[in-house]
Amino acid sequence: MIQSRREFINSSMKKLVKAVDTDSNSLKTEAKYGFVIDLKKCIGCDACTVACKAENKTPPGMTYCWVVKDELGEYPNVRERFTP
Repeated sequence: MIQSRREFINSSMKKLVKAVDTDSNSLKTEAKYGFVIDLKKCIGCDACTVACKAENKTPPGMTYCWVVKDELGEYPNVRERFTP
């Protein structure tokens, strides 16, 4: 069964809320956010790195997110794979 990103996030959030509700000793904290990246569509543009840096206000030279670029195959059948 293939889920859309929206369905995946909704089901994950429902499980998280249910887990927090059942744990009577848990403290209520601020919401934490993340983002989902479709690796099949990643072209290695580093936009996710820039967005992460801007959102977390990290100092120059420090990042929490980066893109790993791998070369797969042998010449002449070489392709790149990007993993954020």
